[in-house]
Amino acid sequence: MESWSVDQVCNWLRQRNLGELVPKFREEEVSGAALLALNDRMVQQLVKKIGHQAVLMDLINKYQQQKNGLESLTCYCETASPKFPAEELIDQRVLKQKKNMKSLFRRYKTLQWTSSYALPDFPYDVKCILAEKKCPDHSIRIRIIEFLQADMTKYLEGSLYPNGQQYNIVVSALLQAYPFLDEDGNGFLLWKRALKDRFKYVRRPIEDDEQVLRNKCKFGHRRGQTRKSLSAENKHVDIQLQIEWV
Repeated sequence: MESWSVDQVCNWLRQRNLGELVPKFREEEVSGAALLALNDRMVQQLVKKIGHQAVLMDLINKYQQQKNGLESLTCYCETASPKFPAEELIDQRVLKQKKNMKSLFRRYKTLQWTSSYALPDFPYDVKCILAEKKCPDHSIRIRIIEFLQADMTKYLEGSLYPNGQQYNIVVSALLQAYPFLDEDGNGFLLWKRALKDRFKYVRRPIEDDEQVLRNKCKFGHRRGQTRKSLSAENKHVDIQLQIEWV
């Protein structure tokens, strides 16, 4: 990727269903090396939609992680010396312990941020609406959900799969800060469902991603339902949400 031209970067964006970004990337002459050098602030200036920002940073981070993994493996293969079976067995145990420690650390880190989660700094116009303590209209609700989704993705280091506890804590923090958003006592379920739908929408452009495929194989579709029927059901839920919020 480091040696890609601007055209190759644009083709890569189209393959990832991010064709909307091609004109801007071509205008700014973003080559492969420039793509890998992008940080959060640069992406925000280059890409308008928050969902596209999250997807782009996720793809770049995963490419760099895979590259670092391959480099480490190559270095190990070049420097490794022949070992006896007993030494190989010890190495396998050490690797297994390291893997378990990494998994434990990730779990601890996830619990740590959820126990002290703070809402993101919303844009000025959203702050003004919330300061009036009035129920916002549909467009403002969508913007709030977009910012919450982008903020959660940063906390999860690019992951697009929050767990149920994380959804609950974020929505609870929102309603605790702005109690008037809990309309008729149903606000928690509505905001949580809308936040989940937002993550589903952001995951759509990366359906071929390794993490997405793993989760599809793990959870699958509901028994007795096809992709077409699920799509129709999701569309019905979106329409119902809009009606409830209007």
